[in-house]
Amino acid sequence: MTTGNGPLEATPEETREAREAIRRAIKRLNVLETIIIGAAVVIALGGGWLGALLARGMFDLPFRTIWMVLSVLFFVVPAAVAWTIERRGRRAGRRKKEEADRDNRTDGPEARGRG
Repeated sequence: MTTGNGPLEATPEETREAREAIRRAIKRLNVLETIIIGAAVVIALGGGWLGALLARGMFDLPFRTIWMVLSVLFFVVPAAVAWTIERRGRRAGRRKKEEADRDNRTDGPEARGRG
């Protein structure tokens, strides 16, 4: 990446190779995400089945109804918790970035009269 007009200029060939590598990485991550979600669904169904098997005598509901409700709960509740944690993390990161930007504006050389 030292060719062209400056040290950060990339040749068209380097740009094409980088885009191809990024495309392959995205495709692999999409496959991995699909596998993980599929495994989560299977685990939720298995947990729902086991819970329904254990709880069928406690409730006056059919086995399939209990299985369906528990399977949905075993999938949706952890997903909602993960989503909430992710949102909080993004907010905290955004807040830190805003504070750093604000500090850089007030602590920079221009703010001290040297700029």
